[in-house]
Amino acid sequence: MIAAGRLSGRMAKPVVAALAGGDGASLAAVVERECGGAMVTDEGELRALCEAVVREMTEQVEAYRAGKTRLMGLFVGQVSDSVCLPPLRRTESE
Repeated sequence: MIAAGRLSGRMAKPVVAALAGGDGASLAAVVERECGGAMVTDEGELRALCEAVVREMTEQVEAYRAGKTRLMGLFVGQVSDSVCLPPLRRTESE
């Protein structure tokens, strides 16, 4: 699943530990239980999640736009709490 881009190295640790526990669950069931499912890599789905966070956190968005750039971590955390994400790379547009 890592090679296929459906599971990150960080996500794999609890999955491997659970599989080693030997409860007999399938890999898919363990990934769902430990990580909430495979990683979301579809740009459209990620964009929708980000837009929802921006709509819900208007005060923090205004503070970010006013220069409190450390809030980016909060926004990323809100999105990643709702899904399993691949490792994020910062872009020049941040």
